[in-house]
Amino acid sequence: MKLHENNFDLIRLLAALQVVYFHAKAHLPNEKLDLGWMEVVFRHFPGVPVFFVTSGFLIYSSYSRMNNDLLAYSINRILRIFPALWACLVVSIIAVCVVDFSIFRSASLGEIVPWLMAQLTIVQFYNPSFLREFGVGVLNGSLWTIPVELQFYVVLPFIFFVSRKFHIKLDFLFLLILGLSIGFMLMLKSGDDTFFFKILSITFLPHIWLFLMGAYMARYWNDLSFLFKDKALWWLIGYGGLVALSVGVGGGAGFLIHTILLKVVLCGVVIACAFTFRHLSGKIIKGEDVSYGVYIYHMVVVNVLIQAGMSSEWWAEPFVFCFTLCLAWVSWRFLERRVLGYKKGATSRSREILNFWNTKIIK
Repeated sequence: MKLHENNFDLIRLLAALQVVYFHAKAHLPNEKLDLGWMEVVFRHFPGVPVFFVTSGFLIYSSYSRMNNDLLAYSINRILRIFPALWACLVVSIIAVCVVDFSIFRSASLGEIVPWLMAQLTIVQFYNPSFLREFGVGVLNGSLWTIPVELQFYVVLPFIFFVSRKFHIKLDFLFLLILGLSIGFMLMLKSGDDTFFFKILSITFLPHIWLFLMGAYMARYWNDLSFLFKDKALWWLIGYGGLVALSVGVGGGAGFLIHTILLKVVLCGVVIACAFTFRHLSGKIIKGEDVSYGVYIYHMVVVNVLIQAGMSSEWWAEPFVFCFTLCLAWVSWRFLERRVLGYKKGATSRSREILNFWNTKIIK
């Protein structure tokens, strides 16, 4: 079975739509936005953990195919994340200016420039005081996961480096970091709303175990594929059973263990769904990978509606979905897809520059 024959694009889109649904429900006060029992089901497939697992599987597979080529790997990750993210920043600024220009007019240059630098680099969670009067108080709160994902991208090659440098088995490092990460996750769940725990939540520490679960399954795919290929129904039944059991689980250690078990089985569900009816994604979305755009744009749309005083309109939630999908499609069709087509050329040119630097400049 070829690894590129899968439903990951469709899974990521569904995960992004799950995030959009619950954010719209939380911030747009329309009682009609209720899917009943489907909402209960939807709630147990949280978008962010699904993103982390799929990312682990795909990024590990990609890095392995590149034979640990750090330059190509870095360029690919940069081209996948930043061009669309910067375009989203431009759209966000335009949206704020159109809806309420006083937000920026009241801010000093000393406030605007650090915020712009944070958004253009790796500190997207930074939220200055002048933006707390816009919408929900955070212009694009969903972007907190971008720095976390970028940290994953750095940690993975670092694990390989440590393994080679100090002759430590890669599996041992994976399991060590995975175990420590679960410990940080439990610490975060049992912590309070202090500054320490806020900072901890935006680091890779409590989240990377999900990424490594996906990476580990990719690492041993030849041995483990029989557990997942065309087995989505069985994984879904098992996960549904665990969810039903969670009703009777109390607090304390039992609850924490059950939470971990649920997430572990969810990882299996994601991978099994990716390799069951694995041409489904191609038939439904036909290569239009709009999931990233849906994720990064939807809170901008929500905030614009709130600031414009339209959050209570009956059409607000459908508008969020429709307009977000339109923005995501435009981003994919006219930016993301084209930029990704430059990956090989960008890697070659970067290698030429490095060779010139090493041979002509340094020497």
